[in-house]
Amino acid sequence: MWAVIHCLKTWGHYIGSKDVVVWTDNVTLKYFATQPKLSSKQVRWRDTLALFNVDIRHKTGKDNVVLHVLSQKHQLKVVYVGETKFQKEIRLASRQDAFAMEARQNIQNGAKSHFHLQNGLLWYKQKRLYVPEGKMRDTILKECHDGPLVGHGGAKRTTTLLKKSYYWLNLKDSAEEYVKTCLTCQQNQTLNKKQAGLLQPLPIPEGPWESVSMDFMVSLPPSRGFDAIMVMMDRFSKMAHFIPTKDEATTQETGRLFFTHVFKHHGLLKDIVSDRDPKFTSKFWRALWKRMGSKLKMNISFHPQTDGQTERVNLVI
Repeated sequence: MWAVIHCLKTWGHYIGSKDVVVWTDNVTLKYFATQPKLSSKQVRWRDTLALFNVDIRHKTGKDNVVLHVLSQKHQLKVVYVGETKFQKEIRLASRQDAFAMEARQNIQNGAKSHFHLQNGLLWYKQKRLYVPEGKMRDTILKECHDGPLVGHGGAKRTTTLLKKSYYWLNLKDSAEEYVKTCLTCQQNQTLNKKQAGLLQPLPIPEGPWESVSMDFMVSLPPSRGFDAIMVMMDRFSKMAHFIPTKDEATTQETGRLFFTHVFKHHGLLKDIVSDRDPKFTSKFWRALWKRMGSKLKMNISFHPQTDGQTERVNLVI
């Protein structure tokens, strides 16, 4: 049936709406159009047949003299196909490939293996050609992914096509990595999630030291007994306080540093923007600022309202 479909696709522009009679010695093809259960491939074949006026008729092998003679003609038989340039390059590259050398040695020693040698080429499970590491793999990946007959089919389809004829270690990972770096796929891939809405920036404070962002810089070289810096930055005036502290400072110590270095100069705050450091998520810290009437604004995953301003200041330091 594949041969029939191939001919219809190849010569379809010549056939058009003409009646076509197909003679075959395979009696099952005569009932192809009326079969109740078909595979996905057979369904596509039936759709192709529906585009033409095709009448499939059965003829026994002894009566189908013309094709029977052609198929048995000695001059038409393919006895040997010479080595192609592609196979020659793989054979030469296999001599330098460590895995191919080890597999070839195991075969020569009579060890049980899924590989076998044929014309100097290493084959895996009789039908899959081993491709050594190098530019040949890139060539095959390009052919199985970028070729006109495959059309950037994605990582899964590329892996399936590769496994039909080729083999190498971590073949699936190679296919996935190649698809990730394919510019055409990245430009045309569709998103399967809801489109993100507009960014919601934090409101601009009405005055200085009403809203601050704070963060810690830790694991710094020790200096005068301190190895961390607590950064407090005003979101309105961009004024900042850099308070020396220790990496293991507790939540109570953090609160004391705030009242010692910030509160005495600027008073209470309306809100504080920070990340989700354990010091800022503790019950003491939340209860303290709830008592003071200040609002804590902590960033969460996939949330644009973060303390990016403080992170930028940390880079300056």
